[in-house]
Amino acid sequence: MVSLCLPPEEVLPKAMDIADKLAAGSQQAIRGTKSTLNGWMQMAAPIFDNSLRMEMLCFLGEDAAEGIAAVKEKRPAVFPSAKKG
Repeated sequence: MVSLCLPPEEVLPKAMDIADKLAAGSQQAIRGTKSTLNGWMQMAAPIFDNSLRMEMLCFLGEDAAEGIAAVKEKRPAVFPSAKKG
C-alpha cells in the first residue's frame, strides 16, 4: 500500500522513520490491522483482476487511440465505440 510519494533520495530515510514508529507501536494492533488489510485485499483480488483486464482492453483499443489523437490535435474526441450505425 502506498501512502506517500517522495523524491528517490528521501524514500529510504522516510521508510526507516515509519519502520521505527511501527516497531515502537502496539504490535497486537499492528498485526490486527495488517491481517485485516490483507484479508480485504484477498477478497478484492478478483475485482482488481477484472479492472486490470478491462483497462488493458480499453487502452489497446480504438477509443484510446482516438482520445490521444484528440488531445494532441486539441479537438473533441470522436470515439469509434460511440458512433451510431
